[in-house]
Amino acid sequence: MNLLHIDSSILGEQSVSRMLSRATVQRLKEYNPATGIIYRDLVAVPVSHLTGDHLAASLTMMEEIALGEKLLEEFINADVIIIGVALYNLTISSQLIPTLAD
Repeated sequence: MNLLHIDSSILGEQSVSRMLSRATVQRLKEYNPATGIIYRDLVAVPVSHLTGDHLAASLTMMEEIALGEKLLEEFINADVIIIGVALYNLTISSQLIPTLAD
């Protein structure tokens, strides 16, 4: 089984959503030790918003385009996706929005 674990809280180790998502991943790993895990921290490695430059595939955007392709591949190949989502003022963190929009 392939598992994609995404965290988006800006609070780091103090984040309840990170604690909960980590605990969920640990439980799934205990249940199925052969589970392959890919971890993405959208605060440590932000994903930029989609722009016209991305669509035009300008040379200056190639690194961001490559990251986007890698993220899409990870998403498609995952059997299970666990997203640690923090709520700030009753909305999700902005770090997660580019990922959902792409």
